[in-house]
Amino acid sequence: MTRMPTYIDVELNPGRLCKVLRDFPEIPLIVLVKEGTECADFEYTAATRYFAEPGFYMSAQQPFHSEFVYTDADEFESDLEEYLWEKNPDIDDDQFEELFRSEISKYESYWKQAVLLWIE
Repeated sequence: MTRMPTYIDVELNPGRLCKVLRDFPEIPLIVLVKEGTECADFEYTAATRYFAEPGFYMSAQQPFHSEFVYTDADEFESDLEEYLWEKNPDIDDDQFEELFRSEISKYESYWKQAVLLWIE
C-alpha cells in the first residue's frame, strides 16, 4: 500500500527531471532521501517534494558519519577536521594542519559527479 501525499510540490516537473538526465547521461543518478520522509505504517510513501541537479558526492567510506553521503565538500572538510581533533587531542596546531592536509588529500579522488535527486 502506498500513502498518497496531501500535495505535490511542483519544484521539479517530469520534463525538468528528464532534461537533467538527458543533459548528463554519462553520470550516475544518486537518490538522496531526507530523514523522516518514510512512513512506518506503509511499505511505500510518495514524496511530496523533490528536485534534481548535477553535483558531486563522496564515493569513499569515511571513518566518521558512515551513514552519510556527502554532497558538500565544506561540510565534509569540517566533519573530517572535527574527527581528527577528537582522535588527536594532544598535537599542536602545526602538526594538526599537516595531518589534516594529508588526510583531506586522500579523499580528493573520491568526489564523483552525479545527478543528485533530492526527495523530501
